[in-house]
Amino acid sequence: NVSVQEIKNSGNVSFRRIYQEKYHVDKNCFYALRNSKGQFEIAWGAHAEDTTRTYQIRYTIVDAVKNYVDCSEFYWQFISTESEIPVNIVTGTITLPYAVSNKDDLKVWAHGPLNGNIIIVSNDTVKFEVEDVRRNTMLEARVVTPTNVFVNNQKRSSGEKLQSILQQEQEWADEANRIREKRIRDRENLIKILIIGAIIFNTIGLV
Repeated sequence: NVSVQEIKNSGNVSFRRIYQEKYHVDKNCFYALRNSKGQFEIAWGAHAEDTTRTYQIRYTIVDAVKNYVDCSEFYWQFISTESEIPVNIVTGTITLPYAVSNKDDLKVWAHGPLNGNIIIVSNDTVKFEVEDVRRNTMLEARVVTPTNVFVNNQKRSSGEKLQSILQQEQEWADEANRIREKRIRDRENLIKILIIGAIIFNTIGLV
């Protein structure tokens, strides 16, 4: 279910699908298949001119949600460490098929750069945003709901998962907070060093 388009004011251009992996994909063509590394890859031919262009890639993910006895889990990596393209800003919206009756039962996390945010907008919508995603940096989201949100899901497990998810995410959050605090301390120490250096320099100049 993959399609690629170039978005233009004069009218969108739909790319033709080919079924061969190529280092240089022909202009206005794309392929969507497992590459020589065994990874599913979508690649398309772009114009060589030095200009800004907009492309829209659509695809369907099958079995992205798993139902456990005590919860349902959507856990997906949108950008992998294989990506060589830095991104100024990434935004995403996750819309549930059914709203949760209690917003406290909707739990969300995002993993990747520490400057991102993920928020619950409503009982059926989650949004995330992160700036300055560097190359080879992954970005993923995890959404946990009651099982009745994905009642028709066929990917099921007979075990429970909610408590282990909460414990895992708490450990990761604690580690992320330690990294943030260290960065803040390092930044404060650097500022102190710069201020002391400036005072010494000014004092020497005055003498």
